[in-house]
Amino acid sequence: MNAKDMRTTAAGRLGAEESARHQAAEEIADTGIPAGEQIGPTATKKPSKLLLVLAAMALNMYTHARHKEWGEFIFSPNGLVGVVTYLCGVDLASAYMGAVTFMPQVVAIIGLVVGLVLLLFAELLAPMVEGKPWQPAGGMGNYLMQSVFELLETVLSYLSNTISFLRVGAFVIVHASMMMVVFTLAGTPNNIVVVILGNLVVICLEALLSAIQGIRLEFYEMFSRCYKGGGRKFVAFDLKKEKA
Repeated sequence: MNAKDMRTTAAGRLGAEESARHQAAEEIADTGIPAGEQIGPTATKKPSKLLLVLAAMALNMYTHARHKEWGEFIFSPNGLVGVVTYLCGVDLASAYMGAVTFMPQVVAIIGLVVGLVLLLFAELLAPMVEGKPWQPAGGMGNYLMQSVFELLETVLSYLSNTISFLRVGAFVIVHASMMMVVFTLAGTPNNIVVVILGNLVVICLEALLSAIQGIRLEFYEMFSRCYKGGGRKFVAFDLKKEKA
């Protein structure tokens, strides 16, 4: 490879890396998570992925409303109080990282504190809304200790379920890296057979990654917030028994 070809290859790699960085920034911005100084001020232009978590919470509230479980509708971690707490936390995180906010910071702080307190005592407040008596099984001290750990788990689930969308940005970098390898192997001038086969391999691998990620987000980030197991056992229709 002569000096001109080496310069052309190096320039192509730099261009691909720069394109990958820009694409990663756009994908991370699409998660709705403010990235602040890391990727610039465009972080909250596309909060579509953030809306998926809120949609799962809305489905959970709809399910409780259909069953007239108003205590869970209001005070569950994925109920009305959970939605308000989650939005206040996202707004404060956005403000801290210098991204776009959608409510005054004082309101967000008050909403977050009040929401966390209500979630701490949700197991006590939910039965009161439905008019059901409730007494802690192991005493108030044991109840408070258990509630603190459950609240910590709830907050961590809010954080982890939202940040998990950031891996979409990593897929963009993986895409750029694999294509750089393909074109490096293709040489200069490009071997069209290597380019075609390399693209097919990259497409198959990325289709597999996208499918796994989509299934994971659907069953973990969404269904864990709105799915409630139960129902009735399926019994097949038996014509002989009906005639008897």
